[in-house]
Amino acid sequence: MQNLFRIGLLVAYMAFAFLLKERSSFLLFITIYAVLFFFYTQVIRKNNESLLVNSLWLVLMSFPLFWVNPVLSDDVYRFIWDGRLIISGINPYKYLPSEITNPELTQLFSKLNSPDYYSVYPPLKQVIFATAAFLSGTSIATNIFVFRALLLLAVVFSGHLIRETIRLSNFNEVGTRNKHLWLLYNPLILLESVGNMHFEILMLTFLLASYYGYLKWKKIFLPSVLFGLAVSVKLIPLMLLPLIVMKLGFRKGVLFVIIAFLLNIVLLLPFLDMATILNFSQSLDLYFHSFEFNASLYYLIRELGYLFTGFNIINYAGTFLGIISFISILWLAYTGKYFSLTVVLTLFVHLIFSTTVHPWYIIPLIGVAALTPYRFPYLWSMSIGLSYYAYSNLPVQENLWITLLAYLPVLGLALVEIANIDNCRPKHLRGLHF
Repeated sequence: MQNLFRIGLLVAYMAFAFLLKERSSFLLFITIYAVLFFFYTQVIRKNNESLLVNSLWLVLMSFPLFWVNPVLSDDVYRFIWDGRLIISGINPYKYLPSEITNPELTQLFSKLNSPDYYSVYPPLKQVIFATAAFLSGTSIATNIFVFRALLLLAVVFSGHLIRETIRLSNFNEVGTRNKHLWLLYNPLILLESVGNMHFEILMLTFLLASYYGYLKWKKIFLPSVLFGLAVSVKLIPLMLLPLIVMKLGFRKGVLFVIIAFLLNIVLLLPFLDMATILNFSQSLDLYFHSFEFNASLYYLIRELGYLFTGFNIINYAGTFLGIISFISILWLAYTGKYFSLTVVLTLFVHLIFSTTVHPWYIIPLIGVAALTPYRFPYLWSMSIGLSYYAYSNLPVQENLWITLLAYLPVLGLALVEIANIDNCRPKHLRGLHF
């Protein structure tokens, strides 16, 4: 029966790859997405196969995605653009795509969704872009293949790290020891990583490797290097530094932070000048004060702003929510008892206070949640597919009732689970703290 459900997943991925031609086809997308999650819930139940067998099935399921261009997101073309600039000797942080006049990049330029924004991708990610561009030459298809192969490896290795961390922590309960499958087979993970080529899964891999390395060896050098690499793929892990300092103690924690920062400075040195710093800061400012998509608390504040002021108060609300998020993260770092649980709550708080929550943003939350009793991130991975409704309209327009429908069950389950986490048996949490 397990193989029958896996075949069902494979057929659903084939339908996604070969039937869905436009992200505006929301009804077709959400139908396939629902079918994927139905088979997903069946596959992870009573699955006692080895990691190798499950990984081979995952590779097989990913094959259809390798044959088609990404449908749900066009971010990959900016990745390719940055990579080609680097191997041409041009700093991608320094120039807007619209300022580059290279005729060889004309076809690629037409595919960019952000020609008037400076690059905001951290240095290791830029190194990956450049390496893929070097290996691919002028072939967009080959470049996409290289990205997908790397990210598929990241999915498999993340599953391995979750399993080994659980083993190291002596989790013996039925259903708990197989929590790595909750990430491995999750349709959001495969669609947004291999399908749409978002690098959150690679960041998660380094983050999990850092945590596993510390639990196994109780040394901080390698874990801090791995953590630094995670930051150099995506800046999100920076918010975990207060928690790490609290759990390791001041001296070891500060040393951990210094090593991670030094690594990022070294990786950034080839790109570093004043223009890079200013442009990168400008791009970050746009994220907090201009971009908005699939938000929760921010949308409520925005609607109140319209009611009382008559205009969009994102410039003020973005700053306010950022400050509240920062204070909440510091409070969690100070009060959190168990490391893995607090990481989940930290990531969750950040997302709830964000003005922009694309589906791939919750990948790290899904991965770390596999080390805890929390299930609400997996419910969120199901409901967040509803956010793609916005692309069924031209111009892109969200329906706030659909957004509310996607968030309500997640927030409800999260509140219940967070309130009752202290009732978990101690063996659920054994070993998963410093």
